[in-house]
Amino acid sequence: MVKLLKKLKPFWLPVTVITLLVFFQSIAELYLPNIMSDIVDTGIVNGDTDYIIQRGLIMLAIAAGAGVFAIVASYLTSKVAVGYGKNLRKLSCSCVRYLEPLLAYISLSTLHQLDISWSLGYGELACKVLHFVLRWLK
Repeated sequence: MVKLLKKLKPFWLPVTVITLLVFFQSIAELYLPNIMSDIVDTGIVNGDTDYIIQRGLIMLAIAAGAGVFAIVASYLTSKVAVGYGKNLRKLSCSCVRYLEPLLAYISLSTLHQLDISWSLGYGELACKVLHFVLRWLK
């Protein structure tokens, strides 16, 4: 798990911004009931429509701000996820490329011993071959 978190290092700035956006979104959404209670306790009880409209507009602005925070956080999260996945795929492909010369020397009967069908992807094939080689080296 720590190794996977270390791969997030190139994305530290967007992850920090995402964390801050989600924090501010939560604060904004948690503040809305306070404004609503002010509207009820002060505006409705006193019959002050100007106060109700003013607090309602503030409430609407805070809700819109929380929505913008959520949209930007979702966009940045998708960008980080795509970049992180791309980097992990690049690492796994380099591992498979490293094992390709080894796969050339393994006979078909050895592959049948490993119970590998042709439908398996390179990643699973590489893991099974690596496991077989490590077991063979012991």
